[in-house]
Amino acid sequence: MKKALLSITILGLFCFFRMTVGNAQTPQDIAKKGLASTVSLTMKNGSYGSGFFVLPDQIATAYHVVEGSSEGHVSPFLKKEQYPIVAITAIDQENDLVILKVSGAHGIPLPIGDSEMVEVLDTIYVVGNPGRIPGTATPGEITNLLGQYFLMNASISPGSSGGAVLNDSGEVIGVSKGNIPGTEGLNQNLNIAIPSKYLTPLVEKAKAEKERLNPSSAKGVTGTHLTWAPYYPPGYAFTVRNQRNETIDNLLCLVIFRDGKGEIICVDRFKHDGKVEPGEVARIYRAFHSDNHSYHISPVGPSVEYLMKSYEIRILDFDVSHSKIRYVPLEGVTGSSSRFTWINTTGTIYAFSYFLQNHLKKDVTDVYSYVVFYDKKGAPIVRSLGGLNRHIPAMGEVQIKELVVHPPPLSIIERMKFEIYTLD
Repeated sequence: MKKALLSITILGLFCFFRMTVGNAQTPQDIAKKGLASTVSLTMKNGSYGSGFFVLPDQIATAYHVVEGSSEGHVSPFLKKEQYPIVAITAIDQENDLVILKVSGAHGIPLPIGDSEMVEVLDTIYVVGNPGRIPGTATPGEITNLLGQYFLMNASISPGSSGGAVLNDSGEVIGVSKGNIPGTEGLNQNLNIAIPSKYLTPLVEKAKAEKERLNPSSAKGVTGTHLTWAPYYPPGYAFTVRNQRNETIDNLLCLVIFRDGKGEIICVDRFKHDGKVEPGEVARIYRAFHSDNHSYHISPVGPSVEYLMKSYEIRILDFDVSHSKIRYVPLEGVTGSSSRFTWINTTGTIYAFSYFLQNHLKKDVTDVYSYVVFYDKKGAPIVRSLGGLNRHIPAMGEVQIKELVVHPPPLSIIERMKFEIYTLD
């Protein structure tokens, strides 16, 4: 009996030893895999840091790296390429974490481990881009557990923030945050990492919201309904919808064009100085520049129309308008959809007419009317220029002739809505 138990014990230890050796990774293996999934981040406001892939087209980083900047790009360590950041898919400001969608990237996600299993003196490896030096791996140990954070003695520098902290199995058990405040420059390696337990739910949220990114939204302003515009000069147009409670102008726009394989053809970034009222939509037209009858927007050109199969629109930034003119809905005046008539459609402009009816027993002045057109899903596409500053007699009516500039095709318009206002 004793011999049998001894044999079983020896066999069990042998199997355990074989499994342990089989799963073990050398520091070189861990560094190689970690760096293959590492990127550097460069933001428009000058901030820079590190990140790593948690999904094929999404990276995790520290929120403070991207805070306050409207745009940026990432550069994988092993590729001499840049990919624009096009959306935030999940965010946890309290724990200084964010997940970003990057356009055109196909990274290898790092496995996320259990930070609850971390103990003091565990071996770790920090990968990142300290001091803008691409791709650095640094060994170290866990030196203290602080609940929301843990301390490590692995050396990090400005630019390391957002990089992955890996255990000896190559799993992410933390995200580099930086030095303990007040210890910068003391060379004591008193560095903070954010435990992976806060990252895991963000990755799940990013997976769930992934399909909502085309088109993406920024600060309550969305871009939709991109169509090619064969005007003179030719170009393209898309709809901007302002879901804020304030007028915006000077919009900074980013449009990403993809081919049938999902690869980026080109990226067009530009500024539009028109205003969009609260809750309203506007049609933005982007013309190809003309140079001796050769049309182009570098890097966008007419050939993109034939290659483009999908797109993403991002409103990166805008100004809040301080216009003092305020409009309020006007009760008692309606528009007649049954008497709506298209006058002509030139491609550049839609002209139409309709009637406003005053149901009040008094004259009304300062009447401002608009027509909003919707697609089959009920989303607003374009708003007319407006019939402005009209006078309508008591119980009377007036014909309005209006325009829509840079319209979408009539075929995608499903219904219309009259919006009638007066000055406050």
